[in-house]
Amino acid sequence: MTRTETAGMPANRQKTGSRGPSPSVGKATQFKKDDPRINRTGRPKSKHLYQALRIRLEEGEADSIADALIRKAKRGNVQAAKEVGDRTEGKPAQILRHEGGDQPIRVVVLPARRVLGAIERKEPDKPQWE
Repeated sequence: MTRTETAGMPANRQKTGSRGPSPSVGKATQFKKDDPRINRTGRPKSKHLYQALRIRLEEGEADSIADALIRKAKRGNVQAAKEVGDRTEGKPAQILRHEGGDQPIRVVVLPARRVLGAIERKEPDKPQWE
């Protein structure tokens, strides 16, 4: 038996512990310094759709949109009725209750892995951090 062969191991077995692809992979397609394709100014700051909609709404389109929304709400479209209510009366306030008496609220920030691990293991509802 040769030095590269061991009992039960084939001679053409590759070594383990590979560190992934070669660092030269992708070098040819990377951006080079001063490449004209690089967008140095970033995304445009102007909001073309917003501006176009504002112009149309100022021209009187808002009335026809409101009429259509109200017609849909009258025909039973729940989403349209909700939208009319939210736009005219405001969205309902969320009620938040603290039933701990005078004790302060304690906020615990946990790593997602720990929380997901507890869920996967189906651990009891008692928090582990207390």
